[in-house]
Amino acid sequence: MRYPSSRKNQSGWTLTELLVVVIILVILASLILPALMRAKERGRRINCVNNLKQIVTANLVYANDDKDGRLSPHERASSHPAFHHNWLWHHGGVSPKMYFCPSTSHRYRPNSARVDPFSGEPYFPDLNAPARDRAKPMGNSYQMLPFYRNMENYWNGNTDYRDNADAVLKTLDTLNNYRHRYDAFSLKDRGTGPSETWLYCDTDHSPTVKSYYPDPENNHGVSGGNVGFCDGSVRWIRREDYVYSHELSQDNNRTRAYPR
Repeated sequence: MRYPSSRKNQSGWTLTELLVVVIILVILASLILPALMRAKERGRRINCVNNLKQIVTANLVYANDDKDGRLSPHERASSHPAFHHNWLWHHGGVSPKMYFCPSTSHRYRPNSARVDPFSGEPYFPDLNAPARDRAKPMGNSYQMLPFYRNMENYWNGNTDYRDNADAVLKTLDTLNNYRHRYDAFSLKDRGTGPSETWLYCDTDHSPTVKSYYPDPENNHGVSGGNVGFCDGSVRWIRREDYVYSHELSQDNNRTRAYPR
C-alpha cells in the first residue's frame, strides 16, 4: 500500500521560505546598489576631469599665443564672461561636447547654431548660458573664472558684483605676480601661483544664493566639485575645503559659504 509523502518531502517553496529569500535579496540590493551608484559617479567624475583638462589646456595654449598672455579675451568683469564658451570653441578647438558634465543632463542643440552679427562667427546659444540645474538639459556645465576679485562686492553684500572695477584679469604675468589684497584666512600679501588659481569649476546653479559652494543641485552634489587650475591640472575640491580654495584663488575677502 502507498501512502502520500509528507509535506517536507514535496518539491516547492513554502510562503515563509519565499519571504525569507525576498528579504535577503532586498538586504543585498540595499547594500550593493549604493556601492554601484558611487562607482558610477566616480566614473562620471573622471570623465568630467577629462573635459576640464582639455578646456584648461586650450586656455593655456590661447594665453601663450596671445600678445598680452591673457587666458581669455574678456576685458571687463561686467561683460558676463563666466559662462561664455563659444570663443574657446573657435580659438581653442575645443569640441562643444566638452562643456557638458556627464553627471548632469546638460546638453546643447547641434542644429541651433547662429551667426554673430558683429564677428560673423557661428555660435551655439547653449554654450553661452549655464543650465538652470542638474536636470534642466539646455545649457553648459562649467564656469570660467577669468578675473581675480570679480566677486568682491558680492561677498560684501552688494549683489551688483558684475561692475566691480577692481577686478584683475588673469594673464600669464598676473598668475605669477598677483598678491592678495585682503586678509581673509590671513592671506593678505600672499602670492597665489598658477597651481592654486582657479580657471574653471563645476557650474554653481544658485549663484544668487549659494555661490561657489557644493550644493545638492550642483554638478556632483554636496561632496565637492572638480576645479581646473591655471597650471593645467584638474583636482577634486572637497566641500569642507571649497571656500578656502576659492578665496585663495579669487581674493574676494570671503571666509564663509554664503554672502554676509
